[in-house]
Amino acid sequence: MCGRSAFAYGDLPELDAAYQRVSQLGGTPLAVCQNNDIYGVIYLKDIVKPGIKERFDQLRRMGVRTIMLTGDNRITASVIAQEAGVDDFIAEATPEDKIEVIQK
Repeated sequence: MCGRSAFAYGDLPELDAAYQRVSQLGGTPLAVCQNNDIYGVIYLKDIVKPGIKERFDQLRRMGVRTIMLTGDNRITASVIAQEAGVDDFIAEATPEDKIEVIQK
């Protein structure tokens, strides 16, 4: 098993650098491994739909505040939130966290 639960990224500077690089580009870094051998990092990125920023602007003018809830790390979430034009974001949210925020 690889990932945060198996490794401390600080102990693997190359993995940490790849994680940071992918996150800063707005992607989700996924380590590719077999057993405890790491072979690389995949850059997985959601596509922000065309026109979404303008739609959020329209909502803002109507007095609606937009908040993005995501399981992504803070770095990735901040890039996507800026690309999408949301007012705020909550990163590293579990499904339970999302339900709680929506209910509030």
